[in-house]
Amino acid sequence: MACTNVTARQQEKYDWLLIYYMPYDNNLSDLSSTIIDQIKNADYDGKVGVTLQADLEGAGGMSRYIFDKKNDSFHIEEESSASSETLTDYLIWVANNYKAKHYAIIFLNHGGKLNEYGSDQYPDPVWMPINEMANAIIEFNKAAQIDKIDLLFEQICTRATVENLYEFREVAKFTLASQDLLPAPGYYYTKVISALSKQNINSGSQLAYLIVQSEKESMYYSLSLIDNSRWDTWLSYLDEYVEELQMKSYQFASNKIKILVYEGQSYFDFSSLVVATTNN
Repeated sequence: MACTNVTARQQEKYDWLLIYYMPYDNNLSDLSSTIIDQIKNADYDGKVGVTLQADLEGAGGMSRYIFDKKNDSFHIEEESSASSETLTDYLIWVANNYKAKHYAIIFLNHGGKLNEYGSDQYPDPVWMPINEMANAIIEFNKAAQIDKIDLLFEQICTRATVENLYEFREVAKFTLASQDLLPAPGYYYTKVISALSKQNINSGSQLAYLIVQSEKESMYYSLSLIDNSRWDTWLSYLDEYVEELQMKSYQFASNKIKILVYEGQSYFDFSSLVVATTNN
């Protein structure tokens, strides 16, 4: 991959720009080439662009890539991929250099505890707080002069929690995330990018369905697609549920509650909690 002058392409405008952040400075590092090769081998016709910033295991800095009809890359000395400043710098660089009608941001890595993303092992083990990821996207939206990105895909284990999803309600029109474990590296990249060049995809929800349809079944257990315009409605239902619990005596059939333990923390499925709620 040649290191060429990316500034010459600043005026290019795509129908879709897919923005990947891959801080694989951990045991996922060996999977990076599989992902990059799939992205590179897609069919590009000028309607779709892909950017990717990768941090691989150990020292050596990071790499930035841009893929379309031409493929460029260049080296960055920065080592701290779990730093929100590093993520913000990357997203602002994308917004200032590449324009599109539609944007999707895709985060790759491990999920950690409830407010953790992206295990960065060098020089010291550290995670990025989820709320700082949301702040970085706010800065991207300002720089790109848009209200919200079309799709945020958290290609990360156990990020389809209410607490996590709530953080992104104001920065993305739709959020795609997994309730459960999410295997790596995924094999949808070539199909999705090639399809975006040929099909009429105009919304984040359509892109999310395309990703699901293009992926091998072995690569996911369950993915949730959140329409972030519906948060007020959902929260009103939650208020009604809590109010009902406070007014009457209820107990919970614990054997009906679905629980997932990840990184030492327990997560329960809210719909199963409602089903398990019984009146005395």
